[in-house]
Amino acid sequence: MLSRGFSGSWGELVGVGQNLIESPELEQHSEQVCRAIAGRLRSALNGYRDAFLSEDYLVYAINELEPPVSAEELVTSRGEEIATMLRGERQPLSEQEKTAILRHRISYLVDDLVVPTWNAALVYDTPGGAQAALEILEFANSQLLEFRYYDELLDNQLAQIYAQLQRPKWYDKWIGSRYAKAAQQVHSLFIDVNELTDRTENALKFVGDIYAARLFTLVADRLGLTRWKANVKEKLETLDDIYRFAVEQSAMARGQFLELTVIVILVLELVLILMGVMKP
Repeated sequence: MLSRGFSGSWGELVGVGQNLIESPELEQHSEQVCRAIAGRLRSALNGYRDAFLSEDYLVYAINELEPPVSAEELVTSRGEEIATMLRGERQPLSEQEKTAILRHRISYLVDDLVVPTWNAALVYDTPGGAQAALEILEFANSQLLEFRYYDELLDNQLAQIYAQLQRPKWYDKWIGSRYAKAAQQVHSLFIDVNELTDRTENALKFVGDIYAARLFTLVADRLGLTRWKANVKEKLETLDDIYRFAVEQSAMARGQFLELTVIVILVLELVLILMGVMKP
């Protein structure tokens, strides 16, 4: 998390946001910092990847206004600036776009406000309240990264499994090693991803804090987290179907191999009988 203090006019704050949202320089600096930290931890990490998944998110945390205003007064008087800040646009937004942005907001008290979007959010609260909102925003973004990772992982693994099943060896028809190997690989991946997604889902519990739960739900909706979860779930279901198919094919191949073995034994006995080596 990178942060900087600010004190000034709304016009100046809008200008700061326009420079920070989707800033290649800031993204490059952030990645360098992350790589430096990951490099120091590398000896303690398993499965270190050189390619990083990234998800940048900008939050305007406003703790004090002069003069103090309520959440509704803030939206009414500064709605245009808030919408422009959250989009990072330099051109005026349409009324339709401003309405769409400001419609997704939440307040607990009269004088607090959170307006989340897919890449930025405005938080108007006391320092303590703003920190709690920031933690929820950070957790939602970390979940988004995790499910993006699982989605990419499953795409790559499914492509490998499809290729493996579509290029059989000549002996696979009889012993089914290709299907047995695929079934083992699929089952292992299915268990691993299911365990990780369950941990992700259970990592945060809102016990008795209805507002925090509502805020997380709103932020997750704005980030499209539900869609990513659905993608991962669909691919896990596909993995389950492939596993069942592979197990069935492996069982059929083994059955055919056993039948062939019995036939070979009977033919061998018949030949030995005809040669007089064995008696009927």
